[in-house]
Amino acid sequence: MLKELKHISERYENYTAADYKKATAILLERQFLYGDKKRDREYYLTILRELDYFIDLFDALGWRLVNEPDFQCLGLLPDEEQSYLNLKLEETILLLCLRLLYEEAIKNFKVEQGLALESSESLLNRYETLTGRTRPTLSHFKDILTLFSRHGILDKGEETDKTIKITIRPAIRLVTPAAYLKRLEEFLENETTK
Repeated sequence: MLKELKHISERYENYTAADYKKATAILLERQFLYGDKKRDREYYLTILRELDYFIDLFDALGWRLVNEPDFQCLGLLPDEEQSYLNLKLEETILLLCLRLLYEEAIKNFKVEQGLALESSESLLNRYETLTGRTRPTLSHFKDILTLFSRHGILDKGEETDKTIKITIRPAIRLVTPAAYLKRLEEFLENETTK
């Protein structure tokens, strides 16, 4: 792999092996990169340039590199036996609420270029309605949004006194596949029978 990386970097005058290593590190850190995000674009294009190499590299590490060209999205997903993130129950429920809001936005034709615009208030209302639980504290909720943002699931936007604008990215569908939803259903069934 390293020898192949050297050959790849020799093909392009403007790119060194260090550029490819940096792009790899950024993708591992963020999980998802988007061509439409200023902070991701350089790394997104670097990986896209040698997509086959990176697919093989991440496969060797137990990850699946997903390319969604319609949404200018590259993402890393663990193989089937592993989970995406080790989340607490509250975080998991909020993640699933995000997926639900995203699917509703699709159904109502409110998704543009793969992005669904929501507010923190709509997310928290959905959380309360579905779970019957109280909302997480504001500071904890912001921490959860930061975690999801760092992994490319959403973008946090403008914050007012009572709400935060949220842009749900198409990665939400990749991190909450049918197998994930099924495992969560099984967990909830076990919880209710206790």
